[in-house]
Amino acid sequence: MLLKKRKFEKFTFKSVGWKLTFWHAAVFLVSIVLLASYLYYRLETKLYREGDFYLADETNEFVQFVTDHKEDLRAIEHQIQKETVAIRKYYQMYYAVVSSGGKVILESSEFTPFIHGTKPVVSSAVADAVVREYALGTAADMYHVRVVTHSIYKGEDLLYYVQVGMNLSQLEATLLDYRQILIYAIPLFFMVSLGGGYFLARRTMKPISEIMKTAKSITASNLSEKFHIRGTGDEFDELSRTFNEMIERLEEAYRKLSRFSQDVAHELRTPITALIGEVEIALAKERTNQDYKTVLLSNLEELIRLMRLTENLLLFSQDGSQLEVKEVNLNDVILDAVELFRPVAEERNVILKMDTVTQIFFVRGNKSHFEQVLSNLLDNAIRYNRPGSDVSVSLNQVDEFVELVVADRGIGIPENEQGKIFDRFYRGESSEVRSAGGTGLGLSIVRSIVEGFGGTITVASQSGVGSAFTVRFPVCHSELAAV
Repeated sequence: MLLKKRKFEKFTFKSVGWKLTFWHAAVFLVSIVLLASYLYYRLETKLYREGDFYLADETNEFVQFVTDHKEDLRAIEHQIQKETVAIRKYYQMYYAVVSSGGKVILESSEFTPFIHGTKPVVSSAVADAVVREYALGTAADMYHVRVVTHSIYKGEDLLYYVQVGMNLSQLEATLLDYRQILIYAIPLFFMVSLGGGYFLARRTMKPISEIMKTAKSITASNLSEKFHIRGTGDEFDELSRTFNEMIERLEEAYRKLSRFSQDVAHELRTPITALIGEVEIALAKERTNQDYKTVLLSNLEELIRLMRLTENLLLFSQDGSQLEVKEVNLNDVILDAVELFRPVAEERNVILKMDTVTQIFFVRGNKSHFEQVLSNLLDNAIRYNRPGSDVSVSLNQVDEFVELVVADRGIGIPENEQGKIFDRFYRGESSEVRSAGGTGLGLSIVRSIVEGFGGTITVASQSGVGSAFTVRFPVCHSELAAV
């Protein structure tokens, strides 16, 4: 019993399934009512038209008979009795002959002639005649009679009024039966449509229920769970496929975040462990001032490394969509960076030079982030260069892009490491790279910034020969000018 209740609660009256069921039934009901109304109108029109034609035929025959036997009332009376009996099995017909003064001369039984009264019924079934409709009987058993009144002349003198009436009770009974059928059939059809709509809605919503069930089962620990694709090619398959693609992106993002968190923990633990160890050793016994100074200087180096690490992590955490993006003069950014790093290069006996640029290049981005790109590239080029060699910076236009190249003649990057150098926290395996320090975030930050502004970065390097980093940005043609 509990199982059934839970199964029913999944399909509540506020659910899309019930809404689909209701709208299906509502549309079906409106369609059935419109169709039934149209059929009723057609049936009513057809029955009255056939009745009018029948009445017209009987009137024309009786008028012709009276015209031919206008002096023989006995023959007319006999004809009235004959016609009344003959027609009774189809329509109840009435006949009457009234004098020009309004006196009833001959009449059928159960019929009271009407010369004046209600407004004539619009009908062209009988020419030169007046057609009226009268309500007869009691309120509980009322029926209508359609009466045709025709004038018979002798010469130019009015001789008789001939009336032929048709009882509409049989026609009205047929219409009443039809209405009663509709009254019972329409609710029945509506209930059937509700059941059919409910069944179709359940079938339609079944894939949604499966998708919801799968979605609820997916957690951070089982992102490998996938939505079932039934192979029908419908919107539900497309929805499942879209969700699977989203889960794959989330899984990749979660994996990167997890690896990033582990790397951050590892990078933080190393200097902190060194700090604790050095402090513990320094406090283990009395030391000279020089010993304490040495420990403090070592601690300062580790703290500077921690500060650089946190600054880089902060840069990674910034949302690029919140940055002010505008056209930046790339020439100025490069010149400022070269001048900033020239003393650093001279201190390391490295020649820093910039090739002559004959154009001013504007690119869309954020100036401070472009400065970060240049700083990281120049810092690496100088740091891993050989004393006495040079670092060159060039800026050119290649097709629709501005191309910035920072090249050095340093230790180079082994081919097997070139695909990893842009990974976060990756540092080369050689002793020269390890001894140079660094956090392993510089090139990751460079690539993140460059790609964030629609650019690309590549490296060409040979171990022991040097490296060249090439950065390309889409050029702003409207701002391109000659120097």
